[in-house]
Amino acid sequence: MSGWQLSGDAPIAYDRFAVKVMEPWTDDLIRSAGCRDGDRVLDVACGTGLVSGRISLVTGKFCSITGIDVNEGMLSVARRNPQIEWHQGSATELPFADGSFDVVVCQQGLQYFPDRAAAMRHMARVLAPGGRIALNVWGALDRQPFYVALVDGIVEFLGEEAATAYSSIIVRLKDKNQIAVFAQWLQDELDLRLEDSLGEKFATALFVIRLVLILISLVIITISAINIAHNFFMQVTERRRELGLLRALGAGQLDVLLVVLGEAALIGLIGGLLGLVFGICVAYGVDWGSAHYLPRFPYKPDTWFHFKWWIVAGGLLCSTGFAVFGGFLPARRASRMEPAQALTQN
Repeated sequence: MSGWQLSGDAPIAYDRFAVKVMEPWTDDLIRSAGCRDGDRVLDVACGTGLVSGRISLVTGKFCSITGIDVNEGMLSVARRNPQIEWHQGSATELPFADGSFDVVVCQQGLQYFPDRAAAMRHMARVLAPGGRIALNVWGALDRQPFYVALVDGIVEFLGEEAATAYSSIIVRLKDKNQIAVFAQWLQDELDLRLEDSLGEKFATALFVIRLVLILISLVIITISAINIAHNFFMQVTERRRELGLLRALGAGQLDVLLVVLGEAALIGLIGGLLGLVFGICVAYGVDWGSAHYLPRFPYKPDTWFHFKWWIVAGGLLCSTGFAVFGGFLPARRASRMEPAQALTQN
């Protein structure tokens, strides 16, 4: 065996013995593909042609079948069946035009591909609209005693690195914040586990920290709203003559209410803008300190802050809204103040 190339009698031995073990799973894979008469079927990582050779037998349908495998030794055995078109090539660079097939099948090949994502993209590319992909791989180790024995054999004869490459799947997430969520989904839905839990632990810690900061922010906002209400109650008391004069000059309760709430909204908006400027300055300071003084470590970001437009708009809306909320009761009290009573009070 050289790389992924089986040589000598190995392909013949595989075709003679291994296919008998795989036959039940092969038939299940073929049935799940739902082949119909006239379908163009591509068998990726076809090996010695077990899946390709059983499609018509299992389904009873007449299909145009093509097999492709990177291993020339395996194909030399597969070519004994002249009714199937055989190609040597990589699953990560399928040499077929877009939409060339109605069905793509792949049995126990995905775990061997050097770039699994590229292979899946090519399988999807060569499918015609409405086409179907059927593939199978081994389940979790604790549910596969045969696979456990196989991995143990790889460790003994090829080493730990080869066994790890054979028994693991590499997944890349676009958002690092989804690591913990994705890891939990793997355990709950697929009964899989992460080989290295460092990323999961780090993401969980970030999630907890973010949750704590959000709770602290809500507490601060609530306290601020209470302080705003208190300050406006004091202002209403101090400005009772001014408010009474407004009423005496013909302003209605709604007019006074809107005046006080408008002042509250203006104060909240100005406070929000000042807080935003202060927050951006602090963020730049933290990023500068992080870049110059913190050592490099896994998942260290270029910036610890992301001021997206909806965050800025939400912050201003929140500051304005809570200021109006805090000023509502004082504004309501001011609007109900009788003019004569307000003007006669000292």
